[in-house]
Amino acid sequence: LRSTWTAGKPLHGKLAPGFPVLLVPFLTHDGLNTGAIRTLIIAMTAGGLFFMFLLFRHCGGSWSLGLCILTGNSMLVYLYGRSILSEIPYLFVSFIALLLWDRYEKAGCCSLRDEISLAIVLAVAFFTRTLGVFLIGAIFVRLVFLPGCGGVQALIRRGFLFWGLAALVTLWFARQYWVSHLSEQTYWNEFVSGRAEDGSEMIGFLERWL
Repeated sequence: LRSTWTAGKPLHGKLAPGFPVLLVPFLTHDGLNTGAIRTLIIAMTAGGLFFMFLLFRHCGGSWSLGLCILTGNSMLVYLYGRSILSEIPYLFVSFIALLLWDRYEKAGCCSLRDEISLAIVLAVAFFTRTLGVFLIGAIFVRLVFLPGCGGVQALIRRGFLFWGLAALVTLWFARQYWVSHLSEQTYWNEFVSGRAEDGSEMIGFLERWL
C-alpha cells in the first residue's frame, strides 16, 4: 500500500486499503471510470438503507420504514451518496455486520458459521474505514457484558471472532504507526500543520483589518 501521488511512492500509513481495493476493477487505461463508481456508490447507498430497514424490522421496530426514508433524505446521505468516498461503502458493510450480529445473538451466540461470517464482515468494515474498530469494540462489549452470550469465558473460547480480529487490528495499527512515523504522514502532524495554517491566516486577516 503506497502513496502513488507522492515522489518515490512511499509506503502509505494513514488510510485503510479497503476502499482503494474496491476501486481497482474500475481502473482503465484512461484512469478511473468515475461514472461506474458513482453508480456503485448509489447502489451501495440503497443497499445500506435496505439493510438498515431489515435490521430495525428484525428488532421489532414498526417505524423502520419511516426511519429509512428520513435517513435517505438527509443531506449527508445525499452528498456522500454522490461522492467517491469510503463513507457509503463503510455504511453498507457495517449494517451487514449488525444484521449478522443480530442473527448471531438470537442464535444464542453459538453458531460457528455465523461467528465466522461476522468476523469476516467486521474485518472488511475495519479495512474499509479504521473507524470500524469502534464497531468491533461495541460488539465485543455487548458479547462480554450483556446476558445470554456467556460472558468473558465464552468470549475467550471464541478464538476466531475475538483473538483473530484483535490480532488483525493490532497488527494493522502497528504497521500504520511504523509507516506513518517513517514518513511523518500522521494525522497529528496534519492537524498541527493545519492549525498553524489557520493561525497564520487569522493573523494575516487581523493585520489587514486592525
